[in-house]
Amino acid sequence: MKPLELGWGNPTFLLPYWNEIDLRFPSSIANHYIFGHIAELEQSIKKLHCQEKNANVSNKHIVIGNGATQLLVGILKILNKPVTAREPYFSRFRNFAEVAGVSWNRQENGIELVTTPNNPDGSVTIVEVESVLNPILIHDLSYNWLQYTVPVEYDKEIMIFSLAKCTGHASTRIGWAILKDEALAGKLKDYVEYSTCGVSIEAQTKANALIESQFNSKNTVFQFGKEILDSRHTILNNINLPFKKLNNTGMFLWLTMDNYDAFFKEKNIAYTDGSTMGSPGHARINLGCSEEVFEEFIKRIKRD
Repeated sequence: MKPLELGWGNPTFLLPYWNEIDLRFPSSIANHYIFGHIAELEQSIKKLHCQEKNANVSNKHIVIGNGATQLLVGILKILNKPVTAREPYFSRFRNFAEVAGVSWNRQENGIELVTTPNNPDGSVTIVEVESVLNPILIHDLSYNWLQYTVPVEYDKEIMIFSLAKCTGHASTRIGWAILKDEALAGKLKDYVEYSTCGVSIEAQTKANALIESQFNSKNTVFQFGKEILDSRHTILNNINLPFKKLNNTGMFLWLTMDNYDAFFKEKNIAYTDGSTMGSPGHARINLGCSEEVFEEFIKRIKRD
């Protein structure tokens, strides 16, 4: 039985949309270093957020990095405080803390990572600063787009987004932080420059073209993606499942069942174990896979 890789959050469900879009990527200067980010991309990012109404960018600073991961690790290193997140959380958050050299625990005046809608369970959580612990909140809003949720126009101190979940172009490795604090923005720009010699200008040019294609579009990638994910959740809700489905929206299937490890091994389905997300007894399945993989997944789990 062919293995199904549904553990990673690869957003290949958006590929058919881009196969129908005729994009011409402008050539960029590729034979010498260019530090910082191109102004056109920053302008396009701000315009896109205004169009989709999922982040307030007024009087904010944009820092572009090599994916959301680099930006999150960079902010953790700069702030240099203990960090934690509420369960269930993205499985790699603890790894980010380790790479940044900070401890993973909840302490007064520490940091809390808030993902909304949440990866893995799709829940929408608004975390306010607690009077007792008073944490610095970092809002990972990578999934705050129409295809995954009903977007909310957040206006937070630190907001993180990624091109991977925005348009599906994960391998382009573009992410951006929206920051209120100018000093933090300056330090984060330095971190991106000194840790990786900046961000590929070619990648930024491609990202800009992808984002620009969504302006004044009659059928955006967000609308396209929403229809696919909504239909997949509907299919799952209407069949006899061998497990309990715990969510109805989002890119992932969040489930619980006895002996799920044995079940998915028997079906040769790779998944993410909830124990890596602070939630033993649960599993995450990527519903953002290709149509072919999704259809095969349904065949393997569907009860007669």
